[in-house]
Amino acid sequence: MMDNTVEGRFFLAFSKEPLDQVPPTLSNHSISSQQMMFHLPDLVFVRHGERQDFVEEWVPPSPERAYDPPLSEHGIQQAAMMSAFVRDTPRSGVPTVGFILCSPFVRCVRTALEVARPLGLKIKIEEGLCEWPALEVPSVELLDKEFPGALDLSYTTLVRVPTTPETVQQLHDRCAHLVAEILRHYNVLCPKGTPAASVSSKHGFSSRLCGCGCEGKSVMFVGHAATVIAAVRAAVHQVCPVHCGVCSVSHVLFGKSNSWVLEKNGCSDFLPGGEQRHWDFNDCEEGDLV
Repeated sequence: MMDNTVEGRFFLAFSKEPLDQVPPTLSNHSISSQQMMFHLPDLVFVRHGERQDFVEEWVPPSPERAYDPPLSEHGIQQAAMMSAFVRDTPRSGVPTVGFILCSPFVRCVRTALEVARPLGLKIKIEEGLCEWPALEVPSVELLDKEFPGALDLSYTTLVRVPTTPETVQQLHDRCAHLVAEILRHYNVLCPKGTPAASVSSKHGFSSRLCGCGCEGKSVMFVGHAATVIAAVRAAVHQVCPVHCGVCSVSHVLFGKSNSWVLEKNGCSDFLPGGEQRHWDFNDCEEGDLV
């Protein structure tokens, strides 16, 4: 039976149970009722657009970029269409994006840029959204040179990727930790936010909103297929199938039933031809190292 308490909505416990059953064990990534904020933002999860090496040979420009191909021209077009869809709230149902957290890989930053530019937002580089396996993690300094002025250089990543290979379980654990941390620290994502007096660290919990108008705006996560799927599962408290084509949009909101609801599951309707290059965990056995 699902634990529908506040403490039970954020967990990670994946097992061999059928996908429509929620394992009973809670993880360490729960949020207590005392930690809940006055407003819970909608969460928007986006996979990057088509990679250049999906369609043609790609030669890394430097050793640091060995595992970091850019978007193809088609991928850039997909990102623009995704942005137009997300920003059209009557069409998408997504509240205005107020914050963008993004994997440090170039293909993700370029995808996020299509949303950030028209909204006048800075992209927050979050290592917790890194590719799986993480391999070489691009530095913020390197990204700042490639995307000058686009990044929020004041932001410090909340979740670090491990230096050793992750299992499927560990990847899900990483993403569950990230989703829980973002919700804990939602108020201080805003550069105008004023943390509560009890805050003891840069990313500590804040119990009040900053009053600058960010309340009601959504938080966008831009990542890779594996991290998007794992983060959506963590948000909705279910080991559920997640559609994850390139530039797909999954929308999670806190519903009237006092629980998180997957309002849109990998929506790609805005792309000509619909879902493209779907990926899932079907080829990955639990516990495998990669």
